[in-house]
Amino acid sequence: MDLPFLSDTAAAARTPDVNAAAVHPYRRAGPESVAAELLVFRELVSHTFGAKVEIWDTEWGYASYDYFSKTLQGDGHSQAGRKRQAVLAGREILTVWALGLPVAVWYDLRDDGDDPRNPEHNYGLLDASDSDKPAMKAIRTLTAFARNHTFTGMVKDAPDGAHAMCLDGSAGRIFAVWTDQPDSRISLRLSRDHFLGAADFAGEPLKIDGGKRDLVLAEADGPIYLKYSSR
Repeated sequence: MDLPFLSDTAAAARTPDVNAAAVHPYRRAGPESVAAELLVFRELVSHTFGAKVEIWDTEWGYASYDYFSKTLQGDGHSQAGRKRQAVLAGREILTVWALGLPVAVWYDLRDDGDDPRNPEHNYGLLDASDSDKPAMKAIRTLTAFARNHTFTGMVKDAPDGAHAMCLDGSAGRIFAVWTDQPDSRISLRLSRDHFLGAADFAGEPLKIDGGKRDLVLAEADGPIYLKYSSR
């Protein structure tokens, strides 16, 4: 986010008729890194146009090629590349939701071409033949778990780089959990009370140690979803 440019633009466009300010916060870093920039941008917009003006994310996504992890191999059509895009898609949407942006548009719905080594051809949730990529499955999984739930806050005192969103619904509670530190792993000891199960970013069930209910989560594998009943 080019904050000096945005500041100059806001100053030049000073008008009482602005309802929202839109950003396209593409980056090679993880989606969580947008939080600090948005804080500054919110202050800028509020100072220029008033506190009621919303911030909209009107275009943002990650390609299945040319991603930021140093450990990634393959290309935009590879299993590794498409899994990485799926992980980042889930984290991006959860991050934008947690930050309170009322509009978020993923770029792109469909790959713009079939070149596996051209990043611009690999942003889609569908491939060039209109088949689902893992990122589409990740987003469908997220929306399925979030359906009929309300974001009620982040779990406090999480370890550095760890994120746990609490989603409350009438039937129970969902925790979306991930870490943003590359090559890191966090250990989770899950509460036994009312625990129903856990699923990975694609909705596949996760095996939990039955005795201790321990789970180790790598940065490359989140978010995961933990489901608890209301009673």
